[in-house]
Amino acid sequence: DLLQGKEGKMISYVNNRQGLAYEKKSDALSTTALAEKALPYPSGIVPLGGVVCTAQIDVQHDRFSVTIHAHGRHDQMWLVHWIELYGDVKNPSAPVWNALENMLRTRLPYLQADSTIRIPLSNISMDVSDGTMSEILYRWILLMASHPTAPLQITATKGWNETGFVHEIYEAPKNSSAKGRKDSLAKNYGITIFMVGTQKGKAEVHRRLAFNSDTVASRIYYPSDVREDYFAQLMSAILDNTGKGKKAYVKKPGSRDEALDCTVLAIHAAKRLYLHLWSEAQWGYAEQSLLATQAAEPELLDSTYNLSGAR
Repeated sequence: DLLQGKEGKMISYVNNRQGLAYEKKSDALSTTALAEKALPYPSGIVPLGGVVCTAQIDVQHDRFSVTIHAHGRHDQMWLVHWIELYGDVKNPSAPVWNALENMLRTRLPYLQADSTIRIPLSNISMDVSDGTMSEILYRWILLMASHPTAPLQITATKGWNETGFVHEIYEAPKNSSAKGRKDSLAKNYGITIFMVGTQKGKAEVHRRLAFNSDTVASRIYYPSDVREDYFAQLMSAILDNTGKGKKAYVKKPGSRDEALDCTVLAIHAAKRLYLHLWSEAQWGYAEQSLLATQAAEPELLDSTYNLSGAR
């Protein structure tokens, strides 16, 4: 039974006969193993190989959890930033909203000697699943899109509420998928909701993290100076039985999972941009376009937050 993922009898035996708390088996990597795979590039810099950059925003009532990833050939992905911006998120006039906007407008420096390349974000994803924040988030998304000189296009996302591996990580939005008051509200605001297959997304994150030194394609890299809690959050979901022989990823009790959720959104963004289908000619063209725009506009920095991700 254990080989088939059925732990019921073993749980009963350990709990009732041995008087011990049964510890579920996990396919998750250890945080130590993940930390040992970190690469020696600094946070805030796009490593060599990164060409397209995307941002992901997980909304909490007291903070924004933000990741920025660089994407390259063969589905490779590098973490550039893992930052939390603290403030009164429920107040649209709070300084934390300005800090978020300024961060998203900041072009990212490229890790190359004497390079003046600054890479803008090609996609910004925001999780709008919190129903208590819907109107605030939708209004801000519209505000960013209506900027008179430099509009920001924000992709509104929600995770499917699923107990199995039903939905693909990325699925093109369909009108029929908008059901219930929350999605009706989005429709009233003219907001398109992109649904995310979170179960397959978490499975894909775990698969990519389990790379070995001989693997190049579909890897997730991260800098050696990343905040220590990043690894625990990546491993915050475990594959567990949900009944009737089905399994799903469930959050570990008491854990935080914003980094994992943002990483799933990064993979979703790459698929939305169809980066996995790009030809070598398309990657080459993208790189040449960066070289042609080295004289980028000045970076927009805000002193209310630290790009090193110290918070």
